[in-house]
Order: sequence, then C-alpha cells, then structure tokens
Amino acid sequence: MRVRRAITLLAGIAGLVLGSPAAALADPPGPTDYLSEVTDVDPATGGFEIEVIGGDSFVLLQAAPGATVEVIGYHGEPYLRFLPDGRVEENAASPSKYLNEERYGGDLPAAANAAAPPDWRTVGESGSYAWHDHRTHWMNPQPPPGLGPGDQVAEGVVPLLVDGVEVDVTVKSVWQQPPSPFPVVVGLIAGLALAAIVLTRWQRHAATVVVLLAAAATVMGSIAYLSVPPETSPVWSLWVLPATSLLAAVAVVVRNG
Repeated sequence: MRVRRAITLLAGIAGLVLGSPAAALADPPGPTDYLSEVTDVDPATGGFEIEVIGGDSFVLLQAAPGATVEVIGYHGEPYLRFLPDGRVEENAASPSKYLNEERYGGDLPAAANAAAPPDWRTVGESGSYAWHDHRTHWMNPQPPPGLGPGDQVAEGVVPLLVDGVEVDVTVKSVWQQPPSPFPVVVGLIAGLALAAIVLTRWQRHAATVVVLLAAAATVMGSIAYLSVPPETSPVWSLWVLPATSLLAAVAVVVRNG
C-alpha cells in the first residue's frame, strides 16, 4: 500500500512538472524558432498599438478609443476594421480572412473576392484583435536554406489606415538560438528528488504538498491561458494538465484522510 501510494504521488508530481505552464508561457499561441518584432511605424502616429505575440505567430493590434483603424489585406482590399466604439470587424469577402486561418495559409472559397464590396462581420468588442499575418513570419515549415540562428528570415510591411492616414508597419523576423534543455532537465530531476525525500520522510504530508503545488500550477496555467486573445486558440493543456494533477492529489488526500 505504501509503495502504491508513493507511485501515485510521484506520478502526480511528474505530471505536474511536465504539465507546468512554465515552458509553454514562452509562446502560448504556438512556439516556433523565430522571433518577429515591429521595427518601424511610418509615419509615427498615435491611435493604435501593435506588436507580434507568440514569437512570430500573431499580430496583435489595440486601437485607441475613438480611433478608426483599418488593416489592408494582401490584395489591397479592406481586411479588418477597428471602429471608434471598440467593435472589430472582419471582411468576409477578403481573401486575407481565409489565408490567415492557418499559419501557412488556408484555402480560398469561391466567396473570397478582393474586388467585392466589403462584407463586415463583428469579431471583437474590445478594440483589440490578433491574427496570423503572413507578411510577418517565415512562410514555410522547413527552415530557410542557407540561413541559421541569428539570421533574419523575413521582413514585411503591414499597411494600415489610421483615421484615414496611410501607415506602414514594418516587421522583421529573426531565427532564434535554440533554448537550452538544461534548466528543464535539472528542474525535473530536482523536483523528483525532492518528491522522493518528501515521500520517504514525510509521507503523511506529501499529498498535501502536491495539492498546494498543483493548485499553484493550475492558477498559473489558467492565467496563461486567459492572457492571450481567444482568436489565437491558446493551448488548453496550460491549465488542464496541472488541474488533472490537482484532482489526483486531492483524491489521494481524501482517500488517506
């Protein structure tokens, strides 16, 4: 019984460590080997804030209250519209809408027509919206030939209309050095070693310790999940894995209480 209890607790701790949001926090929308950053806004103007989130995954634009911002699509057509009251609209006739549904491009339906009158559909209410923009990242799942970490892999311009003024947002993407696995491995070994000590010396309180750790990880994972725009499809495992460990640990505590 004691061995079985130890195995259960160790499995819970391992699941907690492996499911921890710490690594996923680097890029909830989908980590890649590249980092895209806004390098220029021409002309410099107010009315909006723009950045790339998730490394190079999504462009996030926040319009200022009272400002009207329009994102121009790949064919010069109206694609997104941020209205003064905070509503965000997407042009359902824009080919960019469908091309942006996937990181490397989506399929174009017959209804996609850059020359058609805009068919505006509300997609947000807070003046903020995030989308894949293929002008801001490397458009191939294979690494760029002849380049390596530290090299620039892409540069593009996202054209906007800000209260009727044409604004060009330049974005550059750079291949990043791979992160070292050393901290994760050391952390996992240290965590399991600590768990073994706790189970050996303080078995009666071990499950309670796991409950507290799992609860903290669940809170962190939930915050990470909710901190990115819903349109970026944040990874559910950010909170599900630690929550599962929490439920398992609680079950052990109740059973042994």
